Amino acid sequence: PKVASGANSLDTLDLAAIAKTVPAPAFDEFKKGIDAIRQRSNDSPPEEHFKQAVKLAPTFYEAYLQLGLEQDRQKRKAEAIQAMESAAQIKPSEPEPLKSLTRFYDADNQFQKVADTLIKLGSLGPLSAEDRYNLGTAFLKIDKPGAAQGQLEVAISLAPGKSPAPYLALHNAYLKNGDPAKALAILDDYLRLFPKDPNHKAAADQAKKMRDNLKKANP
Repeated sequence: PKVASGANSLDTLDLAAIAKTVPAPAFDEFKKGIDAIRQRSNDSPPEEHFKQAVKLAPTFYEAYLQLGLEQDRQKRKAEAIQAMESAAQIKPSEPEPLKSLTRFYDADNQFQKVADTLIKLGSLGPLSAEDRYNLGTAFLKIDKPGAAQGQLEVAISLAPGKSPAPYLALHNAYLKNGDPAKALAILDDYLRLFPKDPNHKAAADQAKKMRDNLKKANP
């Protein structure tokens, strides 16, 4: 899933406030890591500074957060997940680690964890249309089409006509739930709303076949 995370923006970091929450040596390492991200020098990799910061301060939330993001940037999935899980454990009421973990788990094909994390995120506040879509597709991938249908219907209601993906996913959910009439109806909505989408022709062919089959079944 595409998950926007404010943690990626260094401009939102309140360094003065963070400095008051951890020992000075740990903060110094954290600050060096932030500077290293901004400067991107091979002589000072950010990851090592963040690792040293959490070693000096094992509950240093912001350092774990940045460490996870940096390891994800380096395509090191397992380590990124471990660091971000630590951030989420330290501050379970913060949404940013959960948003990042949703993306990390999805990239690692851990779809049950995607669903569990989005449900946890939903307990902190309303889920966006994109969150609902991601939760619905995660449910589809773990063979829970009933739950998927509910989430995808809400995703479309929150952002009707915005993206073709929820319509196609809901089409699949209706099919898996044994409701071809609704599957055809949502496919027709997709065809009407997104005429330039790359999947349009294949979907149009599918809709024609389904319409023919429904006519045969109900002459």
